[in-house]
Amino acid sequence: NSFEISFSALDYQSQNKIYYFHRIVELDNKIKVGLVNRNAKYTNLDPGKYTFEVWCTNRDNTWSSEHTFLTIHIHPPFFKTTWFYSLIILLCMAIISYVIISYYQRQKNIQKLLKTKIEESTAELVDTITKLEDSQADITDKNNKLQAQNEEINKQKNEIYKISSQMEEMNKEKLSYFINTAHEFKTPLTLILGPTAQLLSKNKDISINEDLEMIERNARYLITMVNQLIDLQKIDTNNMLLNSTTFDLVKLLDQTASDFSNLMNTSDLQFETYYRLNHNYVVTDKESIHKILFNLLSNAVKYTPNKGKILLHASQFKDSDSGNLIQYISVTNSGSVIDDDEKEIIFNRYYRSSKHKEYSKYGQSSTGIGLHIVKKLVDLLNGKINLKSNSNIGVSFRFYFPISIAESIETAHEQALIKPNSLEDTITPFIPMDKEKPNLLLVEDNPDMRAYIKKTLSSKFNVAEANNGEDGFEEAKKIIPDIIVSDLMMPKCDGANLCKRIRENIELCHIPFLLLTANSSEKSYIESFEKGIDGYITKPFDETM
Repeated sequence: NSFEISFSALDYQSQNKIYYFHRIVELDNKIKVGLVNRNAKYTNLDPGKYTFEVWCTNRDNTWSSEHTFLTIHIHPPFFKTTWFYSLIILLCMAIISYVIISYYQRQKNIQKLLKTKIEESTAELVDTITKLEDSQADITDKNNKLQAQNEEINKQKNEIYKISSQMEEMNKEKLSYFINTAHEFKTPLTLILGPTAQLLSKNKDISINEDLEMIERNARYLITMVNQLIDLQKIDTNNMLLNSTTFDLVKLLDQTASDFSNLMNTSDLQFETYYRLNHNYVVTDKESIHKILFNLLSNAVKYTPNKGKILLHASQFKDSDSGNLIQYISVTNSGSVIDDDEKEIIFNRYYRSSKHKEYSKYGQSSTGIGLHIVKKLVDLLNGKINLKSNSNIGVSFRFYFPISIAESIETAHEQALIKPNSLEDTITPFIPMDKEKPNLLLVEDNPDMRAYIKKTLSSKFNVAEANNGEDGFEEAKKIIPDIIVSDLMMPKCDGANLCKRIRENIELCHIPFLLLTANSSEKSYIESFEKGIDGYITKPFDETM
């Protein structure tokens, strides 16, 4: 659709004097005039028929009477031709026809497939209905059996509930009898402590006074355990009542902490206090706070290794919500960690962790009720207690409770507080005084019991001492005794394991081994005999044995 036309007059002498005129009739309204220019160029013309007209002047510049015409046909591109449009239409019609035919064919196949599926499903449904009808009788029979079993289970459940109620009633009666018996212990204990105190004040014989002091310590230890049992019973029956009094909190904290000084010195424990109190004199239940501190400090001493650290912290702050004055106290000890799974059950009654090593001193019970009593007493004070433990701080029991400020400071009679039994446990180096007597190794963690047995046996044996199974084994290797008498329950290494180690040692395996214990169960006997123990001495025992 683009072209160029060249033209010329047949006058070869005066070409430079001839003017040419040209146009395309269908496009040009004005005639284009050119001197000497004998080219006409056109571009981008639409397809169609065009007439090119050209004429010129003579050499004397007069118009020529002849006009020359040229017919030009511009053909369209193939994609704009009629045959191409026809072909496209036919192709579209073919595609549409194919789609329609394919759609109907697919719908026909789908209908056929659906018909097949419906027939198969119908056959399966008919088969299932037949089976259900066949099994309906079995289901009905089984349902009747289940109903009968359910009735039997309900009957057994009622019987179990009835037995449980009877057992609970029996347990309450047993607990009541046990607590009443514990109460009755106080009378003979008072009759033991009173005359013992009188004899101690009057007697001047040192050896007799040592026996009297032993009696007094153990009697007070027994009173402590009896009081804990009575407190437990009061808590269970909701008979534990608060008795708010005005007292010096700092004095109570210091006094309770100082009561454990001997136990701490025995294990070379470092003890620190940190008080930040705005009011020393407060109003709350003094006895309950003392019991809480007593149990927490006793627990800290029990689970802190030698040369460990115990921290007693106390502070006061005001609750922003209620406006009450809150007392905060924490007891933290190093050397042990309580796992997260134990933090929820550590306050359960009778719970004793088997994961933590004890460093029990004489005068410390391990019944598993101390922390339970602590939790209940904190609840009674309308307070809260929580436990935080990790390898950095060890174990920290933290409790807080509301208190009142004393309006006036009165000098009141201070109630005597229960002190932990403490006795410095020193081991005398073994020196066999009589070469004719056999050597006996006595392994016992209770210094009073060890002193009593040593005094009883000294007339017939040279007695060497150890206060735990680990030291007992080392002492046995050192002196090679003729006989060993050991307690069963001891820290570090108990009596049964000590015997096992003795039997595994070629130098010591021949030595007779007697076990001293208060546990007289048949299971304990069997386990101990399996570890090589030769005999038992059951507490309490007679000296004539």
